[in-house]
Amino acid sequence: MGPIHRIETSIGALALTAIRAAQRRALKVEVREHTDARGRVTPYLLAGTPRRGHLVWLHGFGDRFDTILQAAPRLMDDWQILAPSMPAFGEGWVDPAETHTFDAYADWMFAVLRDVAPPRFHLMGNSLGGATAVKVAARRGLTGRSIRIDLDGGQIAVDWRDDGVWMTGPTMHVFSGVFTNTFLELAK
Repeated sequence: MGPIHRIETSIGALALTAIRAAQRRALKVEVREHTDARGRVTPYLLAGTPRRGHLVWLHGFGDRFDTILQAAPRLMDDWQILAPSMPAFGEGWVDPAETHTFDAYADWMFAVLRDVAPPRFHLMGNSLGGATAVKVAARRGLTGRSIRIDLDGGQIAVDWRDDGVWMTGPTMHVFSGVFTNTFLELAK
């Protein structure tokens, strides 16, 4: 990378940082931090009024926790939004000793939710955040309820049934499947 490209990249990064900061100020978003037992710091956004409840938003792979701010103005009058930065993305912590599996993401999210989320909330996720939401829902014993995962171009409905976890829905990724109870036990 040449010096001109480095300068352009730096200027672009500074501009994006300024835009994000201005958006957070305009929406009166707080940035708080959660520190886990290993000392890893997870910043999270907190915004809105919980008239109808609380929304926990998990962003997708390669994304940032503040992408929810695009939809936040339409939600903030009725919902309090909590949006943590996923590990290894955006402002999220990076731990070279961590193996980033769905179990590891669920362990992390479970600790964050236990410490900073209210007892009742709606858990939303996109892409990697959606998959993490499924794992967290299973750990919290929410498997008697249906959830939806947003993917690029559509949604997948996840339903826990007696014969396994069924995932169906029209997305750009044509997908329909079931995880049997035997598979889920092996995946623990």
